[in-house]
Amino acid sequence: MSAPKSVVFNRKDHRLILASGTERTGYDGDVFMLHVDDLKGMRPPELKAALSRVMDGDEVRVNITQDDRVDEDYSLVEAIDFTYADGQLLVTLNFATDHYDYDEQGVADSLGSILHPYLRRNRAAFVRAELDPYHQAPFIWHVVISCSTRNRDMADMFCIGEGALALLQAYESGELSGWLRKSFGG
Repeated sequence: MSAPKSVVFNRKDHRLILASGTERTGYDGDVFMLHVDDLKGMRPPELKAALSRVMDGDEVRVNITQDDRVDEDYSLVEAIDFTYADGQLLVTLNFATDHYDYDEQGVADSLGSILHPYLRRNRAAFVRAELDPYHQAPFIWHVVISCSTRNRDMADMFCIGEGALALLQAYESGELSGWLRKSFGG
């Protein structure tokens, strides 16, 4: 007998049903909100399968909150979310910066170069970075990474995203050496 699924999608009620019995209702069409604790034990292939059943548009987004009460109208979302698009489950970092450079492709390439060693060490890869056209000062870069799902749950993927976002923030603030000491000791 196989283990129960960690997450399934109920099309009738437009809800994700977690192994704990908790239900998370979708909103704005293809957006869900999960609590960070919901990610523990949630298997990436099962979330991917559940989100593939949602598909009203091009992608489905899963916002993450640490608020005690998960409420799509009032909960603060983390700067890391998950996106299901083109058959892939991806991690998106929403990186805010006050600096703007007209060479957007150059900045995107630089973000990828900064992250590359960290991501490689964590069995992850830089996919792309796009400047959000609707934000100005702070400018928001959507940095998309893919993670190997082998022997990982969604909490592991979220942690990789947290580390990548912290690396970008440390790099921008000039505190990279402090981040390296904190992350790797020494």
